[in-house]
Amino acid sequence: MASGKIFVGNGSAVATAVSLSSDATLSNTGALTLANSGVTAGTYTKLTVDAKGRATVGANLSSADVTGALGFTPANNSSAVTSVSGSSPISSTGGTTPTLSIATANTTTTGALSSTDWNTFNNKLTSSLASGKIFVGNGSAAATAVSFSSDATLSNTGALTLANSGVSAGTYTKLTVDAKGRATSGTSLSSADVTGALGFTPANNSIVTSSNSGNTIVYRDGSGNFNAGTVNLAGYLNVTGNTGSGDGGCYGILSNYGGGLWSGCNVDLTGGASGVAGGRISIRASGLIIGSYVLGYSDERLKENIQDMTVERSLDFIRKVRPVTYSWKDQKGSKALGFIAQEVVKAGFNELVGTAPDPELAEKVDKDGFKSPKGIRFTLDYEHMVAILTRVSQHFYSKISGHDESIQALKQKNEELERRIKALEKKLTLSGQAND
Repeated sequence: MASGKIFVGNGSAVATAVSLSSDATLSNTGALTLANSGVTAGTYTKLTVDAKGRATVGANLSSADVTGALGFTPANNSSAVTSVSGSSPISSTGGTTPTLSIATANTTTTGALSSTDWNTFNNKLTSSLASGKIFVGNGSAAATAVSFSSDATLSNTGALTLANSGVSAGTYTKLTVDAKGRATSGTSLSSADVTGALGFTPANNSIVTSSNSGNTIVYRDGSGNFNAGTVNLAGYLNVTGNTGSGDGGCYGILSNYGGGLWSGCNVDLTGGASGVAGGRISIRASGLIIGSYVLGYSDERLKENIQDMTVERSLDFIRKVRPVTYSWKDQKGSKALGFIAQEVVKAGFNELVGTAPDPELAEKVDKDGFKSPKGIRFTLDYEHMVAILTRVSQHFYSKISGHDESIQALKQKNEELERRIKALEKKLTLSGQAND
């Protein structure tokens, strides 16, 4: 085969010796030489290539090429730098060619960490720590691996377990705790604990001791049975007696039904020994409390800061508080007379209004902003209203008495005038007869 030829299959599928041409040539040593593309050999920042990826033209980027690529014309900051300064920890020598530096950090200077200090610090950090240990600073201010101990332990999963305090797990009504607030022992309340807290020994109402006669009280127990017994209140309420309805000369009823306390004898609820006042007893009923009369303490020796009630204050009650008729919502068809507690408060007579718990009552806010709170019902002290009405009555009685005196004086003057008129008429009559 001739020098520099290569076999190439022709159109008749026959290997034919031909020379490599067009974009490259081949020597008889196998050296392939690409044909020149038209560009002059050199270094360029801008090239034109043909479809075969060969550079055909070489040139340098122009200003238009740069601004076209950026999409804007960059500023020309060719002005000379006159001075450069730095803020700690960077410092500068200043001038147009400054030297910038960062100080090495020490106890008083903020700066870069030196390789020595970095190595020292790095050597203190380690991912190696025994199971369940924690790092704690020791007396030499060095992080030391220690285990949780004393009041708690710590597992390698981070679970902290408090140490047992000495008390057995359970439910108790009396506990002893240490200075750390941990229960150390548990027991049940004793009778002495209860009586010590109360300040007296409560009665055992399960004991039936007295007969159904004399000063008795009838109460209903948890089983629905009626029991008759005596009432003895010496700092506490003691109800004892036998089962039965009771027909003695004195009786009472304490029940959740019927709404009241009935008594046909003297029942001392003073709260003190031998009938001496020593406490307060509140009787709450949703219905009637019936008796011949109710007495309240009024001894001057029990009172202080005694002052006359002013007429203006009493008249203020008459002017501002509205008497009403009404029916109770839970007593259909009932008729009652009285006042509205909220209106008494708004009139400024708070001392006549009290409260009692009532979980069924919802909050109510009046148009004037007055709020009747949830779970609380207002009560009225009708007994003390008597003092107000008495003061008003005295005021008007005084005025009426003064009017009576004026009327009496006018009556006397009228009688004197009538006497004088009659005397004049008599003289005129006598004078007329003489002239005749």
